[in-house]
Amino acid sequence: MADIRSTHIDTGGAKDAALNYYRNRLVTVSTSGVVHLFSTGEGQELWQPACSWNIKGCSLCKVCWAHPSFGNVLAIASFNGSVTLWREQHRNGSSAWSLQATLTHTSQSISDLQFAPPSLGLLFAAASKDGHVRLYKASRHGHDQAWQQDSGFIACQQGPCFCLSWQPDPQRAGVPLLAVGSADGAKVWAFREACGDWVSVVTVHKGAAPVTCVDWAPSMGRPQDLLAVSCDSCVTIYGLEGPADNLQVEQVAQLDHAAPVCQLNQCC
Repeated sequence: MADIRSTHIDTGGAKDAALNYYRNRLVTVSTSGVVHLFSTGEGQELWQPACSWNIKGCSLCKVCWAHPSFGNVLAIASFNGSVTLWREQHRNGSSAWSLQATLTHTSQSISDLQFAPPSLGLLFAAASKDGHVRLYKASRHGHDQAWQQDSGFIACQQGPCFCLSWQPDPQRAGVPLLAVGSADGAKVWAFREACGDWVSVVTVHKGAAPVTCVDWAPSMGRPQDLLAVSCDSCVTIYGLEGPADNLQVEQVAQLDHAAPVCQLNQCC
């Protein structure tokens, strides 16, 4: 087990944390706007502080890494609805994180954000409390990235969106798929290139309680996709199979917990 010593005691507490692709770097964000980066080496048990910086005027709530094929890129979301993009720059044997863009298209809190599979380019989706999912793409790669909103859709008319998860292999379904959990349940959305828009293709879960977590498992050679959905203290795993315009859904398992579930991660 790795031991990470608390560095957010005086900075409002760690609100979110994310490991990079290689699982050797960890980033945490706090409600006071402080970002901490930790690193560890192979066989080491302790995580060592690498660097930290402050995003002034922001109370941070979510963070995620891009795929390493695009370099070391972070997306950091705040409660005021803004998302900042940061890239690690290497110069003269040292490195520093530089701000690439600040994106603000809502005043409502960002509930979740996640980068898309690398085959779709440098793209991420952000779900917010206003019921929208907005997608942003880097129109220019390299050291000076240019970001812009690529698309978006209203995922919930009756309340907030709480979570989202990309289907990890777009070639499997033929189109990009995005699972979104909200006050209205969990739905799978597909991108239709012909009309340049996202459409809901299937409702995976609908109940009295809102869906607070969704997570798509890696394909791992299975004949069907597995999507985990949590509502309160219950986690339901669904199997999805078929093309995007005819997805078949079946319940595979139900896992009951003693307390509300706050995060899911299907590692295999």
